[in-house]
Amino acid sequence: MDKNKIRESSKAISSKIEVEEYSEALGTLNPILDKKVKFYKLDKLGLELGRNNLKEKEKFLRFLDQVIDYDAMGGYVIASKSMIPFLDENLDTVMKKSREYILKGNVWHVCDNISERSIGQGLVDHFEKTLPWLDKFLSSGEPWLQRSTGVAIHFYTKRVRDDPEGIEKLLELIEPYLEVKSKDSVKGLGWGLKTMGRYYPDVLIPFLKELRKSGRDVSRIIWRKALTYFDEKKKPK
Repeated sequence: MDKNKIRESSKAISSKIEVEEYSEALGTLNPILDKKVKFYKLDKLGLELGRNNLKEKEKFLRFLDQVIDYDAMGGYVIASKSMIPFLDENLDTVMKKSREYILKGNVWHVCDNISERSIGQGLVDHFEKTLPWLDKFLSSGEPWLQRSTGVAIHFYTKRVRDDPEGIEKLLELIEPYLEVKSKDSVKGLGWGLKTMGRYYPDVLIPFLKELRKSGRDVSRIIWRKALTYFDEKKKPK
């Protein structure tokens, strides 16, 4: 699937969405979903679709619901990436749909694909507005949503290298939830801390030292991931 194919597919699908011919639109997309296509190409198609349908939000979301119902791995990638152009004007809608699709997918790769796209990009582009959504995800007690928060933090930390204050806010956000027991929650939160350790060690080390002193029952998985990039001298005792 080259650039021309991506552009042609997006135009063909978008023209069907505009007149609410959702089955025909999905029929155009299905051959792409039914075969292995590299994620970066699916991402390009998703962005193209989102940009082409900014003025057709409600129609486009109805189409995305059908893409998700088709339950192909590539469909989650396309759907999540396609919502990114809507973040500027419709962040709450994007977060609600991301939450809905994660819970519906109910598997780790769905959670991670969406969290690294629409949710993670929301955190990068609209940090303060996205924080309350991450708080909702954490406090929900849903393992996939808690995992999603960790994955989104991982994405943010990779993309934004000069925001120690933001990292401190993220640590403050997740701190109450570091005793969760669900493996899915633990792996996601640990992943976020691991990436912080790589890019913001000077922020993470004091946090971990205080956490260690507290004696809280934090998962070994979280500790192991958080300490991945530290040598023995820097690891909190």
